[in-house]
Amino acid sequence: MTSSFVPPAPSGTTAFPTLRTPSGELPADAPAWNPQRPSSMPHHRYRPAHDRVALPLADRTWPGRRVERAPLWVPVDLRDGNQALAEPMDTARKRRFFDLLVAMGFKEIEVGYPSASRTDFDFVRHLAESGAVPDDVTISVFTPARTDLIDRTVDSVDGLPRTLIHLYTATAPVWRDVVLGRSRAEVHTLIREAATHLMRRAGERPGADIRFEFSPEVFNLTEPDFVLEICDGLTELWEASPDRPVIHNLPATVEIATPDVYADQIEYMHRHLARRDSVILSVHPHNDRARASPAPNSPYWREPSGWRAACSATASARATSTW
Repeated sequence: MTSSFVPPAPSGTTAFPTLRTPSGELPADAPAWNPQRPSSMPHHRYRPAHDRVALPLADRTWPGRRVERAPLWVPVDLRDGNQALAEPMDTARKRRFFDLLVAMGFKEIEVGYPSASRTDFDFVRHLAESGAVPDDVTISVFTPARTDLIDRTVDSVDGLPRTLIHLYTATAPVWRDVVLGRSRAEVHTLIREAATHLMRRAGERPGADIRFEFSPEVFNLTEPDFVLEICDGLTELWEASPDRPVIHNLPATVEIATPDVYADQIEYMHRHLARRDSVILSVHPHNDRARASPAPNSPYWREPSGWRAACSATASARATSTW
């Protein structure tokens, strides 16, 4: 006979060795009915979002909106989700996953980061050569704003019937200063030169149906006026039109606030982007604070035409909504 009895843990410890019980000081004004102790995490080291980035929206309208129609859902498990796995998927597993996503009804699927690994490049080539892509499904691929990596990405999609090439660069101040070592003007020039090169390479493939997407990585910590400056410039450069819109994907790459803050940022962009009828606005929160679901849902609009959503079931990956 077996027993499920677990002896009590020694004083000062718990039966869950990886769990840290909140042990912060109770606020002096805490009511008697609330004995909840705050975390002992040194939160004073982290500045609030309102102190780090301008949040100019004051007359928000999104709380009164209702979701009445689905946006274009875009699964990113095969790219963003796959990057989060300790053992990334090989071509056979990716193909099985891709077939599942098609069977679930997704019409745009981000399948990989072809310039990052031979595995991802080979999978995109497999899709192009195997005839696995249905006539009504668009394949999306991801690339940094570097000409050599753009070239590798464009090479990977040769032969695919419909392609979306997703260009990105980090734009937030810390990333500009620490990672890129460039000023605002220099980052803008880098993005524009890469976008011009991408357009030129796509133009070398007459008859190919290639559209463009851009992500100002760490959008939620980037100055709103800088995001508008970059995105509006790309909308013009890429000659966007209502029948061939560009996609501007706005990622909360590192979650630093509650979903309502992100919703305010998205509504501000929605109102101020130029040529809005030629832009698909894509919402891309991450799940590092368990907010990938509420964040894209909170700013939905009554008429979601012109909106897009990226979603992922894979841990630490994004959920993207397209409006």
